Amino acid sequence: MSLSSSFFFSSITKVISSAPASEDPNACALCEFVITVLDRKLEDNRTEESIKEALEGVCQRLPKSVLKDCVRLVDAYSNEIVEMLLADLKPDEVCVALKMCNPKSSESKLQCHVFTRHFFLNKILL
Repeated sequence: MSLSSSFFFSSITKVISSAPASEDPNACALCEFVITVLDRKLEDNRTEESIKEALEGVCQRLPKSVLKDCVRLVDAYSNEIVEMLLADLKPDEVCVALKMCNPKSSESKLQCHVFTRHFFLNKILL
């Protein structure tokens, strides 16, 4: 991580850390799903421009039942998401920094993965 990325991430986490962590597991699942989709789409092309472009279209791939929540997430945190992805944070780290998820132990990572798949399958089927 470069010095400038480190500075930006440090600044972002200071601002975000004052917000309470989300108690909504659906918010966490949505955040991790969206950031994972972005992470995979970007692969080795992590520039500010490519991240912003990917952010503009990421919600359009989701079912109507979660589309509005996705748009709100992207609108509210797009600048922070760009900076954290430029700093090579993993999707779960981004969502914890955004206070959308609580930090996880290794046991709860599996539970969140199962919940995320279940949540989105139910949203698609409903």
